[in-house]
Amino acid sequence: MKTLRLDHKVEHPLVLGDAYHYGRDLLGSVTKDMYDGKPICCIEDAGLLAQIICNTKGDHLEIGTAYGGSALIAIKAMDYCGRKDKVVCIDPFKEGRRKTAHKAVEKEFWNNIDKFGVRDRIEHIKEFSHPFPIKGRRFETALIDGDHSYEYVLNDWENVKKVVDKYVMFHDFRKSGVNKTVNEHALQDKRWSLSTLHGWSAVLIKC
Repeated sequence: MKTLRLDHKVEHPLVLGDAYHYGRDLLGSVTKDMYDGKPICCIEDAGLLAQIICNTKGDHLEIGTAYGGSALIAIKAMDYCGRKDKVVCIDPFKEGRRKTAHKAVEKEFWNNIDKFGVRDRIEHIKEFSHPFPIKGRRFETALIDGDHSYEYVLNDWENVKKVVDKYVMFHDFRKSGVNKTVNEHALQDKRWSLSTLHGWSAVLIKC
């Protein structure tokens, strides 16, 4: 399988501007102020998320939320660009499902959301992401960061691409399940193209 490279050709490049730099700065401040846990991403991912949020107008979808760090970054990015849209998070909060140290805990998630005072802009769906639990709703952007095994990432892609109108961000694209989905499925869909590879993430744009 051909692996993704940081110099991979992109047809619709994501321009990293002020929002990107704001997002990078957000990671430290959000981490410091969270009640518990931390955003499970690197500084570049926070910048990418802020940039795609500020390039669009509409709600944001997040698959896999853990402590709520990336959802908080998305909300603060919306504030930065003068928007009051919502973030919809899908996570079953099944602690035993994750094999990593980052186990989503519902109480900690809501403690963080409430500490930042944004409960009215966060919608949480306590379900698995497949079968897809949302009907009749569209989003401008999405972050796929749930179970990273190939089966789950592929299901998430097949579901998310039907409801997102601009950007889909795959976290941990160098993990085999994510990499395989992006290479063998997402980049083979003529309606989508690669916008950037940066940090731990691949961002696709709907053409």
